[in-house]
Amino acid sequence: MAKKQPPTPAQSKHAAGENREALHDAIRDYVDAHRRLHGQKRTAESLGVSRHTLWRYFEKGHAGRAVPAAVLDSVGKSIKDIEAATLEIIIDLEGLRPDPALRPLRRNLEDALLLLCAAPLTAVDELARFGRVPASTLRDRLDKLAKRGLADSVSHHLGVLGSRPQRRYFPTEPVSKVGMPVGV
Repeated sequence: MAKKQPPTPAQSKHAAGENREALHDAIRDYVDAHRRLHGQKRTAESLGVSRHTLWRYFEKGHAGRAVPAAVLDSVGKSIKDIEAATLEIIIDLEGLRPDPALRPLRRNLEDALLLLCAAPLTAVDELARFGRVPASTLRDRLDKLAKRGLADSVSHHLGVLGSRPQRRYFPTEPVSKVGMPVGV
């Protein structure tokens, strides 16, 4: 025969209030970390709220319903899920991942990698025209991808193209449709 367990007492209003406060604190920490990493505009876009609503949330202290509901829908409904997501953002924000290749690609780097996969062995100027991105910006992004080991370049000199050699960029690993290397 199994032993009967004594019934657990019902949660008091005081304990429920503590949980609610801990949940609101976790949500505020998550949104603040997300804003520090991505900026206010992208945070508002990812949560699906207006920038004005996000401004009221931070500057005026109006919790409202939209921001907490958006965080609960996108991250998870428990405090542990929200704290885990906040920790991931802080790790990316502080650069604490041991290997830079393990960090998820930011949107602009992902776009540059997809552009490079669509047209490998192209010069920066050609790729910039193809993707409608400034050449200097694209060159910086390709350098960042090269530091991560996702892209490489080779110097190519062809007299028809001009007197100076050009760097031709290409992806170093097979890339899936979402922009991450296959097998990661």
